[in-house]
Amino acid sequence: MTWVSEDQRNDTKDRLSTNLEAMVFHNGLVLNDITSKVSNIEKQALAASNSSPNKLEGLRTYKAKLGEQLVGLLTGVESMDTDVSTSSEKVLDLSTTERELLTKERCEEVLAPMLAKGAAFTKVRLSTRSFGMDAAPVAAAALKNNASTLEELDVSDILAGRPTDEARQALRTIIDGASSAQLKSLDVSDNALGEVGVRALTSLLPHQTRLETLKLLNDGISAEAAGAANELMVNAHTLKTLHFYNNMSGDKGAMAMAALVKRATKLESYRMSCTRVMEDGMAAVGEALGTLSTLKWIDLKDNNACASGGAVLARAILNNRGLTCVHVSDIAMENTGTLQVARALAAACPDLKELAIGGNDLTTIGMMKIAPVIGKMSNLEILDVSVGEIRDKGAQALAAALHNLPKLHSLVACDNQLQDEGALALAKVMTKQSKCTLVALDENMISDEGVQTLTALVPPAALGTLEQNDEEGEVDEDEEEEEEEEDEESSAELDEAMAKLGLA
Repeated sequence: MTWVSEDQRNDTKDRLSTNLEAMVFHNGLVLNDITSKVSNIEKQALAASNSSPNKLEGLRTYKAKLGEQLVGLLTGVESMDTDVSTSSEKVLDLSTTERELLTKERCEEVLAPMLAKGAAFTKVRLSTRSFGMDAAPVAAAALKNNASTLEELDVSDILAGRPTDEARQALRTIIDGASSAQLKSLDVSDNALGEVGVRALTSLLPHQTRLETLKLLNDGISAEAAGAANELMVNAHTLKTLHFYNNMSGDKGAMAMAALVKRATKLESYRMSCTRVMEDGMAAVGEALGTLSTLKWIDLKDNNACASGGAVLARAILNNRGLTCVHVSDIAMENTGTLQVARALAAACPDLKELAIGGNDLTTIGMMKIAPVIGKMSNLEILDVSVGEIRDKGAQALAAALHNLPKLHSLVACDNQLQDEGALALAKVMTKQSKCTLVALDENMISDEGVQTLTALVPPAALGTLEQNDEEGEVDEDEEEEEEEEDEESSAELDEAMAKLGLA
């Protein structure tokens, strides 16, 4: 699925080429064949975005990948033409679009700037280069040579293609090289760590006294590995960002990370998405988040909180009034739990800009209750309510609420059994916004005539793809929806908590 149009791609390439030429010229750098390099970078970004589930995520991935590749390109230019001892950037980035298994000799070549006398790098990224036991000691020596100035270390995806035992030994060797550094950021993602891999960080993590960012994405963080991370992160109170995505942590792993969260009293950004956590684990995480008051960004999507977990999260939200971004899609909160989360956000978080609540089994009745609450989130810019059964009446209720959100520019309402009336109601209100960048309505049941109206109404750059729309789909009008029973106890607890904070 391609989320970026040909016109957008061409415009992006033209702008990047022009800006790069100006940057290179004014900084006295040499970079040949800029147009070709930009074209290759853009193709990589497009390929990465095509695997995204919707246009919003696709555009984000596209922009992020472009930025990542450009930084790598410019860093490479500077490292060739700048004296290591006087570089103002003090950055070395080995990441590349093509993977490379490094030999000792090749490692000495690419890390020569770090091995030089007087090297004083502050940021080092070794990603996408694979280190075995012939190259790992070289990397360790390079890190040790820069340990006194090193602040940010990215060793994500550095073990690909290596046998398990060799990979673990290589990681331990490289980490040992950085053991005397006092880091602000450490990323060890995409290394299939498991518990043994996490414990390879033993020489580094316990001694960190100013670490603000720790990322363990796609690392095979089992319950045991999560426990090891909690054990090794002795000075958790310095953390501001803790991310672990796409792991197999389960409830016990979530509980171990919850214990870490409770000690991370300055935490601002927490990501625990796609980690196979069920109701008990989500409750533990929600309780831990509720002990904080510093959160700005949370992503818990693709777990299983159930309605009870939604109630716990709602109470946690009340203590974190600085939240600007909340991703709680696909965690099975149903109408009741989602409503409580929405109520808490509307009451306690005036700066909320992004909310994702899709995939929580929202129904027409549920959306009719939640929509007026969403309408109170006056600073909301991005809203995702995809994958539910809100149907036309729910969409019309949401459209009425969106009139109160002047800053909203992106709406994702795919796969909601919408027909013409509901889809057009949402589209009409979005096109009246001062800035409309995305209206995603795919995987619904919009007629051919409705699709034609949509394409005439919504600017092409903003209208998401409708390739999976089922124009012949029909909603069973005779199917009666039963309203869920209100969880009176949890609702009363939320009311009481809001009253204590003066938010009722």
